[in-house]
Amino acid sequence: MNKDTQTPPPVDKPGAALHTGSAETRRQAAALMGAASSPRKAASSAANGKLGGKRMTPMHDLSCTCGAGDVTVDEDGKPLHPTTCPRGRVIRYRLKKGLPLT
Repeated sequence: MNKDTQTPPPVDKPGAALHTGSAETRRQAAALMGAASSPRKAASSAANGKLGGKRMTPMHDLSCTCGAGDVTVDEDGKPLHPTTCPRGRVIRYRLKKGLPLT
C-alpha cells in the first residue's frame, strides 16, 4: 500500500498482490508461485535425470571447520570429523548411502 493514499497498488503489475495482505498471505502466495511447474521445468528436470542427476561435490571442495583436515575415516571406517563439521556431515551421509568418499 502507498503510505500517502492508503490504496493498494494496481493489479496490472506482476506480483502486485504480494504487497498487500498479511505476512502469512504473502508467504503462501510466494510459495505457490515458486512451486509452479511448467513444461520448460519438466523438460529440464528430465534431461538432468538422464545425465545421472546432480554431481557430488568433491571432498577437497568441502570446508573443514573442526581441524581434522583431509583425512576422512580411521582404520575402522569411522568418520574422524564431528557432525558439527560440514565435511563430517557429508562423510556420514555418503557412508550411509554407500557412496564413494571422493
